[in-house]
Amino acid sequence: MEYFTPELYLRSNSLDDDIADQAQEDWEVALRAYKEHIAKLPKRLPAQFRELALGKSHHDYEVVEYSQKVTQTPTSDQRFGVHAEISRAVFVVTLKKQDDLELLIYFITRDVEVRPSVNEWPLTEAGEPLWLYDEFYAESDRDRDHGYTHCILLSNGVELTIPFCDVMLIPVEVASNVRS
Repeated sequence: MEYFTPELYLRSNSLDDDIADQAQEDWEVALRAYKEHIAKLPKRLPAQFRELALGKSHHDYEVVEYSQKVTQTPTSDQRFGVHAEISRAVFVVTLKKQDDLELLIYFITRDVEVRPSVNEWPLTEAGEPLWLYDEFYAESDRDRDHGYTHCILLSNGVELTIPFCDVMLIPVEVASNVRS
């Protein structure tokens, strides 16, 4: 996180009014800077990325689970008698808010970084962590050749840094009454 850092978030929740007031001013500066950053993202972003970066907010969604997986897809070319499996690494985040359940499936370009909270994180509550804030970057912002990065700060202080080339946002229908 470069704009909405864990430290800034903690200062904004300080019991010391002077610290909290300064953090609020710093937050406004960070918000303006981040909006300028987002405006500079490439105009030809994949549709799902645009929806995730510029559309629906996942603020205060419960992060039910996240995990990295490798998928194996069998493939063959009959002309050459070639049979193989293509491996693809994905990172799946399961989100819930009231009765809404969503899956975010990132096709990752490198391993995801999961950083534990800084020092003591006093804001952790019982239950699933909540999605607090997130930031997006085109890899060119970070001296990389291609792809994107999504950074997410959770309410337990954990930071996820997800390098990806594509993402799918899948709403999941949950049956409220199942009769047998």
